[in-house]
Amino acid sequence: MDYIFYTVAILILIYRLLDHHRFIKKLSVKQIIGIGLSYIMYIGLATAIIYYGGNWLVSFISVNVLKHIIFFVIVAITIYATIFLLEKTLTKISNGIIKEQSYKSS
Repeated sequence: MDYIFYTVAILILIYRLLDHHRFIKKLSVKQIIGIGLSYIMYIGLATAIIYYGGNWLVSFISVNVLKHIIFFVIVAITIYATIFLLEKTLTKISNGIIKEQSYKSS
């Protein structure tokens, strides 16, 4: 089952890269590497915050329903903050090209 997930994730990544090839051509190699590393860093940070921080915080709560609600809130806040920070970082790395691309897509 893990192989199916990894295969689908890689296929989606390839599709997204091919879909935005004109946009990627505007970026330098240094910018592409910076964007890739930023994604990896922010996803790792969000995962650690959700897994370790979320589990640590809800370990102090004894009511099961409340645990799930608070954990959901932690996940939502972490994802929102990660998206916000990632957008700011990628806009700075790409000199605003990412921001322009996101407006054209919507």
